[in-house]
Amino acid sequence: MVAKSSKISDLINHFITTNEKNLKELRNLNIEKSDEMINDFIRFIEESNYNLVLINPFIELLQFLNNEKFINQFELDDIERLYDSLLKFKFIEYYIEASYFIWAVQDKKDKALKIAEIGLKLIEKKRCEMKELIYKIENE
Repeated sequence: MVAKSSKISDLINHFITTNEKNLKELRNLNIEKSDEMINDFIRFIEESNYNLVLINPFIELLQFLNNEKFINQFELDDIERLYDSLLKFKFIEYYIEASYFIWAVQDKKDKALKIAEIGLKLIEKKRCEMKELIYKIENE
């Protein structure tokens, strides 16, 4: 099936191409070599117009940096603020990663628990929605 050429169709194709490029880049990401990869990954993030799919790998990369040249460019509170902004999107992955980071790295147990509890409610809501969908599909 050949897609019609239109602005919307072109946009869909652009999303697919961008996703494939992002996946390829993420497969090449080696966290253990964070000091060597950070500049290239930052450039890739900028080129991808700060695509949200790149944020968790970027945060993980930041946490593995050893070179003071890079470490001195941000604070752990910056990562926490970044997670705070990401939670507004209500993607469960962000709740998991934010809870873990804020608990294990920032040592803010109460805040981590609150985020995890909100994430769990989101999971429960999505689970109910999925069960309803399965029921509708099976009984159609």
